[in-house]
This record gives sequence, structure tokens and C-alpha cells, in this order.
Amino acid sequence: MIQLQDVGSAYRVAIHGHHGWTSARTAIIGRVNPRTELVRLKVERAQKHILELQADIEGFYEIKPYLTVAKRDPNTRQMVYRLDVCSDPPDRFSVITGDVLQNLRSALDHLVWQLVEANGNTPVSTNAFPICEGLGEYQSPRTERLVKGVAPSAKKPIDDTKPYHGGNDTLWKLHRLNNVDKHRLLITVGGAFRHMDIGPILMGHLIEGAKGQSVIDPSIIAKQKFSLQLRPTDRLFPLKQGYELFRDAPDAEWN
Repeated sequence: MIQLQDVGSAYRVAIHGHHGWTSARTAIIGRVNPRTELVRLKVERAQKHILELQADIEGFYEIKPYLTVAKRDPNTRQMVYRLDVCSDPPDRFSVITGDVLQNLRSALDHLVWQLVEANGNTPVSTNAFPICEGLGEYQSPRTERLVKGVAPSAKKPIDDTKPYHGGNDTLWKLHRLNNVDKHRLLITVGGAFRHMDIGPILMGHLIEGAKGQSVIDPSIIAKQKFSLQLRPTDRLFPLKQGYELFRDAPDAEWN
């Protein structure tokens, strides 16, 4: 889940100052304090939605919505793990997530609007907090138009957040997910490996290959311990009943 403290980085800059931005900060607090308050309220509202979503997810897990089963493949002797029970999460999860994204993204746009006013200019409809696909787009004239009217001293902290893909991926993900949510519900549940130890699997293959060989005694190999931690890139989105999750080594016991 997107963390509030990461997404709100530019907002904190506006409130607490950044390097030599004391004068801009004073102008914001002194002249457009109601707008500063609106930005803060939007971030706080997002935080309340996050807590609400976390509570709903905990309640969802209490019904044990997912169950895996293991069955040996008679041809390969591998233990195959499948998803036997897969309950769809409530659409409410996607709706709340969308509320979080919208509040955080619009808070950043409100921030730029108030920076324009703090500089003595009149904001226009194109003013917005820039979040781009890469550094090249961020340095383009189009992006410059988004912050037109913002003082250079106030724009520097925005630049320092590197709000583009490859610079600040948290902000970039916020922007992308918020755009997706405008057109369809977000997928809230998927499957991925945190990590797995393939050492025992490799040892199993080695023991299997040593059987019938006079050079290596399989019983000696079986006494050895070998660990190799990997993080597979497999992703299953969304989860569906019957999905194959994992195949273990031949003759491996259920785990």
C-alpha cells in the first residue's frame, strides 16, 4: 500500500520549509492559510480512509477467504499447490482505495495552486503538481506550464522530490493508480512470492540424479544442507480459484 509519509513529501515541504524556502513558506502560511488548511485536511482524510481500509481488510481475512491444497502429479511426482478457495474481495476495497488516491493526488495539485497565489499570481486551470513518466518529460515545456506562476525558490523543493518514474516511484505510482481509478476499479488482491529457498529442490534433483550411479552415494548427498534464497518475479493478478501457485521437487513432502 502507498504510504502516507512518502506521498505527502511535497506537502510537508510546503508546511515545514526546505533549505532556503523560508520566505515562500512565510508567504504561504501568512497569506493563504485557508488553502494550507485544505491541503492538510485532504491528507488527513486520506489517512482516515487508509485506516478504514486496513480495518476492512482485517475483517475480510477473518472469514479465511483463501485456501491452498496440495496434490502430487502422478507423472512428475511433483507436489503441486493450487488455490482451492478464492473469495473475491468486496468492491468497497477498490472504492476506498480510490478515495485515498484522489485525496492525496488532489492535495498535491492544491499545493501548486496555493504556491502560485503565494507568489502574487493568479492560478489557471493548467496549474497542477507535475508527476511524469521520466526525467525527459519532467524537463519539457509542457511540464513547465503546470507550475507557471510558482516562484523559482518554491519550485526547487518540488524538483528535489524528483516526481517522475525512476526518480520518485512512490509519487509516480500514486499518479498512475489515480488515473486508472478514474476509469475502472482497481484490482486489490494478487499473489506473489516474497522469497523461496530452492536449495532443497536442487538437492532433491541431485539426489534423484545420483540414484543408480556408482560415483556418488545418494545417502551422503541427502545429509548435506544447501540453501539458495530467491525472489521469483511471478505475479498472479487477480487471484482465481484453481490457479497453480507452486510446483515442488519430485517426491517432496507437503509443506
